[in-house]
Amino acid sequence: MAGQDFYCKEHADLAEKISSIIPTSFKTLFINSGAEAVENAIKIAYRKMGPLPGISCVGAFHGRTLGALSFTYSKSVHKHNFPEFPVKRIKFCARDDDHEIDSVEDLLKENKVAFIITEVIQGEGGYIVASKKFIKNLRKRATQYGVPLILDEVQSGVGHTGKWWAFEHYDVKPDIMSAAKALQVGAAAFNKKFDPGEKSVLSSTWGGGSRIDMAVGARIIDVIKRDRLLQNATKMGNILKRGLKDLVGKKGVIDVRGLGLMIGIEFDTKMRRDKKIVELFKNGLLTLGAGQKSLRIIPPLIITREQIEHGLSAMNKILIKN
Repeated sequence: MAGQDFYCKEHADLAEKISSIIPTSFKTLFINSGAEAVENAIKIAYRKMGPLPGISCVGAFHGRTLGALSFTYSKSVHKHNFPEFPVKRIKFCARDDDHEIDSVEDLLKENKVAFIITEVIQGEGGYIVASKKFIKNLRKRATQYGVPLILDEVQSGVGHTGKWWAFEHYDVKPDIMSAAKALQVGAAAFNKKFDPGEKSVLSSTWGGGSRIDMAVGARIIDVIKRDRLLQNATKMGNILKRGLKDLVGKKGVIDVRGLGLMIGIEFDTKMRRDKKIVELFKNGLLTLGAGQKSLRIIPPLIITREQIEHGLSAMNKILIKN
């Protein structure tokens, strides 16, 4: 069974499970993928606010379907020759003392907008962690100007940062959010006050209604709770970051950053970064590029201390080589 014209036990089970880990008063729409989750988050905001520009961040990645792509701003190759929805850009601020931290208010004063959308940790943008002041200020200004705040948790959600959602580290709540990847299915969750009300106004789906994927998603939530994997992500992430911090200032490593098990290493050049990814792969360690010069490390939530120490030993040897 796929689609959502009729409901099944697996669908209801996942809806119940996810309601225990998202803000109260939220409803959830299941969909196929992360990009489609973002598409529907955007549509929910447009339905409430009308066809106005949206605000997104420089360095953002929200997906490669046409709507989500309009608010993506990481690699030009993703956007070449494609039309865009109207969008305003702000800087993604990683430091509390950044003088552009409140640039969003200037846009909100001068423009009517449909929503603000951002990641809390930029994934494709380089595993850059937003400053607390920046995220809290977006929440404040969104509320002040009556604009929905969309937080994209497709890559950071479901435990990778040591909490169910990265925004929980900031003591804020979105109006609308997107999730996928670790959840097994895509999902757009939203405060009930943004519920379009009418049936079929959002996307229909086939994979978002798959009984197998729904059952897996529900089981994932159960296992994370049962095995205390949020706590494990925090503990193992701290060990991993401490070990990697020793590399800063050596052989082109200029920064190590992240939350929980979502960690980025920034190098001085893209060429060095790309070379290290290949060398790590040849030694059994899977990493991936992020941004212009960073690589991302995102181990499974079940990783053990022994595995972390083994990985650190290999990375120390490889990353300090010329």
